[in-house]
Amino acid sequence: SLFWYKCKSSTSTDSYDIVTFNVRLLHHSSENDTTYDLRRRAVIDMIAKSKADVMCLQEVWLPDDIDAIVKATCKTFPEHHRISVPAPNASRAPCESGPLNAYLTCVATNCPPAASHVEAFVCGFQVCRAEWRALGQECINCNALNNHLGSASFALCQQPGFRTSSTHGLLILSRKGLSDKTEFTYNDNETVLTTRGYLSAMVEDIGRVFCTHLSTYLLGESLYFGPTQFSNYAEDQTYQANLLFSAAAEATAKLKSPYSVLIAGDMNHGPKIGDRILARFPSVYNLALAHGYADPYIGLSIEESAAQCTFCYESLNPLTAGYVNGNQTYEGVAIDRVYVPKKDLSRVIRTQRLYDSPVVFENQSVYLSDHYAVLLEYLTGVSYEELLNDWRSAFAEWKQKFEDFTNNKC
Repeated sequence: SLFWYKCKSSTSTDSYDIVTFNVRLLHHSSENDTTYDLRRRAVIDMIAKSKADVMCLQEVWLPDDIDAIVKATCKTFPEHHRISVPAPNASRAPCESGPLNAYLTCVATNCPPAASHVEAFVCGFQVCRAEWRALGQECINCNALNNHLGSASFALCQQPGFRTSSTHGLLILSRKGLSDKTEFTYNDNETVLTTRGYLSAMVEDIGRVFCTHLSTYLLGESLYFGPTQFSNYAEDQTYQANLLFSAAAEATAKLKSPYSVLIAGDMNHGPKIGDRILARFPSVYNLALAHGYADPYIGLSIEESAAQCTFCYESLNPLTAGYVNGNQTYEGVAIDRVYVPKKDLSRVIRTQRLYDSPVVFENQSVYLSDHYAVLLEYLTGVSYEELLNDWRSAFAEWKQKFEDFTNNKC
């Protein structure tokens, strides 16, 4: 045939979508129980309707919420990866009365009457740090998850079987097969405000995907609730990032072409972009780039980037009301992303911010989270350069056949 051309297999040039989304399944200061439950149902409905191939979710703290998402979305995402946790002990309370009473006594003795539970917590941490750390991780998790209940959370967390979390809040959902699943805690055996780590898995036809949520300040930069070996969150996050990218480098060394190692999540770091986007831990962002990764969402030129905030301040997202996260004259920060190896940057087709407006669910308008999601569409199998070279070779072959046909024409 004159116009014969043999393509590479279609599967080698397919693209796929990976989405990272901090769904914040935790009460906001602006929410009561009714609005939170509505938002939770809306989030689960959104995930079930997603067209993504892989989703990296953050802040799904409660095992019951993970179970609900996995069950509701199993037809869309038949594969999932979650941190392994021991079965809940219905006869054991998250908080032991002795350490908790010692902490509360210290707060009552040393802190003035507070206008809110958060103010009491901040003072308690500042003047009763030893007693706070002695509470243990499970007790701290319980009080953090139920902070919206105010001081009542202390009594409830002494009840056997009361809801708590021992997860990183991470969940990977996938349409494709998952194998070689791993999990890692950045600061194991340390009492911290929120446990951080990563999940990773080999994703069929794609490569290894890491899903993470790095630490950051929650109540202002001056308050540090992390491991005692560090003095601030910049040091803590630098440590976490080095562990993360070292693990990615080890995974890369084991992979055969054309598979990639992608890192998705709420990174809690990003650059300053003009007068719109405020920086957060930019040194850690630069560290990621130094490890050989690129950020398609921001782009190669920070100065020319049109990237939008992914954690946007109150004027753009009412669920961020009450947060102390920087100069409110900025739109917000761009801290959610999917890192791609620089050598594979040509495989990126597009990035897009998702779920950045309220949705109508059960006849009510609701924002899904205080974060917006980020989508990466990525070419599997071959890069654009490889695909272009393939077409060039095919054209040269076709041209030669055409010339041979012409020259041999009677």
